[in-house]
Amino acid sequence: MHVPGCIEWLNTVKDTTVRPTDIWICGYPKSGTTWLSEIVSLIMDDGVVDRVRDRLISDRVPNIIISINSIRNYKWFEEIPDPRITINHLPLKYLPRFEGKEGKELIADSAAMIATIARFLGKQFTAETVANITTHCSLKTMRDNPAANKSDLITRFGKPGQQFLRSGIIGDWRAHMTDTQSALFDQRFGQPLRAMGLRVCDDGLTAERCVRENGHNCIGIRVTTCSLLQKIVLQLNFVSPVL
Repeated sequence: MHVPGCIEWLNTVKDTTVRPTDIWICGYPKSGTTWLSEIVSLIMDDGVVDRVRDRLISDRVPNIIISINSIRNYKWFEEIPDPRITINHLPLKYLPRFEGKEGKELIADSAAMIATIARFLGKQFTAETVANITTHCSLKTMRDNPAANKSDLITRFGKPGQQFLRSGIIGDWRAHMTDTQSALFDQRFGQPLRAMGLRVCDDGLTAERCVRENGHNCIGIRVTTCSLLQKIVLQLNFVSPVL
């Protein structure tokens, strides 16, 4: 179905003027971008939970292309007040050029990664504030939070009992994939991932050890996609032209 203005907007996103205060969260579907959106939103509200508690995540961090309530276009985007925090799943060819940063260790060490994201966004938090953000943005808390779990989306388009947020457990792919499927994944994607400097970790302990040994630069974590039941690299991308 063609939404008036949507296709035209998609083809002009790359020519949009990026503001110094913009925060663009970019990544593959089901790669953790909703989780990262909640974290970034709370960071930009200085870790004060009451400021985000009753506001839907889709309002705080809107998808620049997809919406169930309004039409996305250039005029809509320009009217978002600063700082604009948005999310998208677009290929790079559709995006403006800007400096960015990539993070992949939210599961292995959530608090440390949240502190890193905060510093990247120009925020210096106490250990207590980081701990509060970590607790509020845990996947368990988010699944029970109507403002963050996208239950409104599931109500309109999902099935009874379905949840938008997945388990977030490293190694959960074993519950969905056979050994044969796992081997096929390694055969198809193993070399390209290694060429990118990404190490694929099959469980939480391996991921944590990789973070300790290699820092925050070269870790890949297998997770299952919602629809294809494939192992993919957990690649949580947060980008901003600020730093």
